[in-house]
Amino acid sequence: MSEEEFPLRPASLESWTSWFQRELLPGDVDEVTGIAFMRHLADLGILSSNRAGEWDVPGAEPTKGKERFEEILLEKIRSCGQSERGFALSCFFPEVEGLPDSPVLEALGSFNTPSNRTHLFGKKGPSGGMTSDPSNLQIVRKMEKQLKPFLDLEKEWVARLQGTHVSREDAKRLFHYIVGRSSFKVPPRKWEQLSRRRHK
Repeated sequence: MSEEEFPLRPASLESWTSWFQRELLPGDVDEVTGIAFMRHLADLGILSSNRAGEWDVPGAEPTKGKERFEEILLEKIRSCGQSERGFALSCFFPEVEGLPDSPVLEALGSFNTPSNRTHLFGKKGPSGGMTSDPSNLQIVRKMEKQLKPFLDLEKEWVARLQGTHVSREDAKRLFHYIVGRSSFKVPPRKWEQLSRRRHK
């Protein structure tokens, strides 16, 4: 298939990944994540496959040219982006206008508010200051407590990303990419700091 024919003709998922990487996806989307996202687009109906295992955009007729193809594709992306199932599209198409902010990013952002931050180490002393002499069990329990909201969120959104074409592994890869684009940081590095203090 010549460069002029693509993306107007059915092609492999790898070819679509390369095209989307060039045209629409952020530069930090690697090939494996890109292929997982192509499968997500298939679950949303933006891409579909034929019996030969090739993929295309439904409704984008080759005879109408690339300009019309792009219009149809963007219409599909914006339409899906407004639906509950298309909640992740704005994370992968940040330059496409008309897409609402992803609820995943909003949920991740809520964990960074001061009211949701917990001290992994130490407890308040008589004067109200923090002391730093927890047992290993206390450290583990506090880390579990801090990680639990993130793990619960991961479980929820990974389940929502899974579909006919998207496996659990694909869904986790997509979720972790979204986390990487947010300001959410999973657990602070206080374990290292505590270790250094103990060896001084």
